[in-house]
Amino acid sequence: MTIEFTDEHAAASLELTDLNVERLWEIREMAVEHGGPAAYLVPVAELLTDDSCLKNETCVVAWLPRTQDAADLANPEVYSSIETQLDGGRVACLMLAKGAVALADEAVWSSGAGQENQLLVFWLFNNSTVSVCQYRLSEDLVDALDIDGKCAESHVHLTKEETIAWQKVARQAKHVGLFDVFDLTEEEVLET
Repeated sequence: MTIEFTDEHAAASLELTDLNVERLWEIREMAVEHGGPAAYLVPVAELLTDDSCLKNETCVVAWLPRTQDAADLANPEVYSSIETQLDGGRVACLMLAKGAVALADEAVWSSGAGQENQLLVFWLFNNSTVSVCQYRLSEDLVDALDIDGKCAESHVHLTKEETIAWQKVARQAKHVGLFDVFDLTEEEVLET
């Protein structure tokens, strides 16, 4: 497993020896079994041996079943958007990596990133590369994501024709959608 720090703030704070590579590998195996792109909510303390340098208690582990070259992960330009899922449903997303990745708002809110104004993401790729990025979220961005979430919720009752039209839009999307969000913060810890 190759680990890269793609954000100067994360790189300054973290060392390779700080990472729990075994836990990252377990999450990667879960993601491969799931099949498609997904986001996993994980306590930072499970991934880092020393998390005292970070405000976040929960981070996002993002599985992208492709190679790392596919997205400019460390690009600080982050924005909110309403995106369409393959089933035609609409979801508010935080757009990362120059708009190449749409992270469902559920992951942002559940990770506490909206309150902390920063999002810590461990990107996992199918070539066993891990990149660590920390994104700053302005108050305006957090507000925009909240508004987009309310707008997306208002589109839940679509006609059959509208659903088919939105499904077509989803199939033509140029981004990877991290719409499946799995919460690993409540996993039972077994003592040996």
